[in-house]
Amino acid sequence: MNLQNVRKAGRMTGNALAGAALLSLLALTGTAAQSHAYAHHFDKPVPTEIYKPHSLKVAVYQVDNTAKFKVHFENYDQSVVVLRIRNAANKVLHEEVVRDGKYVRKFDLGNMTDGDYTFEIANDKESVSKAIQLQTLSARTLQIQN
Repeated sequence: MNLQNVRKAGRMTGNALAGAALLSLLALTGTAAQSHAYAHHFDKPVPTEIYKPHSLKVAVYQVDNTAKFKVHFENYDQSVVVLRIRNAANKVLHEEVVRDGKYVRKFDLGNMTDGDYTFEIANDKESVSKAIQLQTLSARTLQIQN
């Protein structure tokens, strides 16, 4: 059934007629339109940002609901890494220089006062900061009284 026969028969409304025309147009040119969109998208990709390889991979996480934190990093650059722990006033509480490519250590912050602290790990190319908040939670105990 072509478009002229449908119009003559009067079986379609204006919107349905436009839809049928659009479908027949897409059926005829769909392959060309799809390949054009495909070629345009993949032939000339537009970079959203310049790829920058990371020289330092860092993980800081709490150990099983304690005041202990585990710091793990891998230094792919093999340069010297400086690890610092700072308090909310930006005062350095701990600092060490690490020359190894891999590092794993637990830090017990149980004797520290409640507040905000930051682990800073940096080499020559990049710096990573991980903020933590120490907060003492009081425990409630329940007893059954006779």
